[in-house]
Amino acid sequence: MNNELRTLRDPVHGAIQMDELEWLLIRSRPMQRLRGIKQLGLVEAVYPGANHTRFEHSLGTMFVAGRMAEHLGLCAGDVRKVRIAGLLHDLGHSALSHAVEGVLSRNPDIQPFLGSGRASRHEEFTHEIITAHPFGEAAVRVAERDFGNADTFFQEVAEIASGARPPLGQIIVGDMDADRIDFLLRDSLHSVSPWDLWTQIRFCSPSPYAMDESHLRETATTEPRCLKRPQNRCSLPERITIMPSSIIQQYNPSGPCC
Repeated sequence: MNNELRTLRDPVHGAIQMDELEWLLIRSRPMQRLRGIKQLGLVEAVYPGANHTRFEHSLGTMFVAGRMAEHLGLCAGDVRKVRIAGLLHDLGHSALSHAVEGVLSRNPDIQPFLGSGRASRHEEFTHEIITAHPFGEAAVRVAERDFGNADTFFQEVAEIASGARPPLGQIIVGDMDADRIDFLLRDSLHSVSPWDLWTQIRFCSPSPYAMDESHLRETATTEPRCLKRPQNRCSLPERITIMPSSIIQQYNPSGPCC
């Protein structure tokens, strides 16, 4: 295994280091496509600074997922799988992110075929992309060198990214997961005001950083108290996404500045 680490600088988490496989996945076409997909869709019509992308959010989710896995005492191989699942968890997003999902869900006739039926949710597309692993020959070779059969490895990563294979999947999809932690920090930084997430986490019981694997399984359906508080669950998303419809209707990202 090549132990050389690459480093990218992130405005939320600082220096994020990546191993060889993570770096090859980041450079692949499916990941680079996320550079053109806004994290908050049309929210930049009201908050001009909210133009960050799914790409940087995916890097942040990888970082947070790895930290959570390490705190849970998972083995090195599982930490790597969780990090890669966090990195790839949003590959199925289309342009304008969740806005298009709403259109697809209301119009079954335009939903694309996926497998034996139609699909509208980005999680379904993400699972299909990861399972097919179109990340280039170099990434597949490294995955096989480090984890064995590439098909089996990416199938497992796809399941983790969708919340399966506890406790690994619960780090990516849960009440207080890596995805949510990163987007709360990142979206607030770029739109409203920095949100002291770690202060909020102190009100949570139990803390996601103080549980063993058995406790994580037992509390998988238990919602932390901090997220039961209406002001904590709703205030940030509503402040960001509720805006006059006239502003959105007039918004033209390719039009003149004034």
